[in-house]
Amino acid sequence: MNRYSSFIILLIGVLLPALAQGQVKSPLTRAQIDSIVNPKPLPNGDSYLKVETKSINFGTLNDTDSPVECTFKIESATNQELRVTQVKTTCGCTVAEFDTTTLVKGDKGSITLTYSPKGYKGDISVKGYIYTNISSKQPTAVVELTGHVKSSDQWSHLPYKMGALRVKNKRVTFEPIGKGMSPTMTILCANSGTTPIEIRGSGLPEFATLKCVPTILQPNSEGELLITINGAALPANESCHQFSFKIEGVDAQPIERTIKVTIEK
Repeated sequence: MNRYSSFIILLIGVLLPALAQGQVKSPLTRAQIDSIVNPKPLPNGDSYLKVETKSINFGTLNDTDSPVECTFKIESATNQELRVTQVKTTCGCTVAEFDTTTLVKGDKGSITLTYSPKGYKGDISVKGYIYTNISSKQPTAVVELTGHVKSSDQWSHLPYKMGALRVKNKRVTFEPIGKGMSPTMTILCANSGTTPIEIRGSGLPEFATLKCVPTILQPNSEGELLITINGAALPANESCHQFSFKIEGVDAQPIERTIKVTIEK
């Protein structure tokens, strides 16, 4: 699940109850959406609930690592009875655990945010909005998890697999090509295997050629697939040219090693 999906799920989870109760009318403005997804904490929240450390950096994780737990220590700062009612996180990658025991002034407790790096990479910032019986509309305090997730796959920038061959994309589109033109489109590729690969193309029309640079792709190295169109050989009676061809020299199913090409007219 990506961050955008997590944002949508969070937004739906917040909006549906509000819509059912008639508290929110659609459509919402950007400011209204932001106030729901990033609610402002109580201005005097610290006078009710103290958080020892409001931000924890979990360091650097691989996207295949196990979930990491980060615990925030809290303390009641009010003479009123205080109880944590819920903790909302800004990402589906993070789950909150907390004790709902009623606290009196000086009593201490904890809130644990468990972050799962699977499916995420890059710099991470996840907030946890802590709600108490003091207010159901505004969080009493806000905590944050930060860190960085790196991909365990060195070829993650080449998402498509054709056996040991990794490629940046499997579709290319040429702009209109005149008779005197011979444009080339490039697809970044890499050999993620342990033996050299000599790449060829099959099923190419007579007006198209495929070349791999370098000709033989050594293990653990990158290269380029060059698709060139001979404008002089293009049929003139078609409004749009589309064709597919297959990459040969790799151990993969035909559908996995198929490249689709479109030439706009």
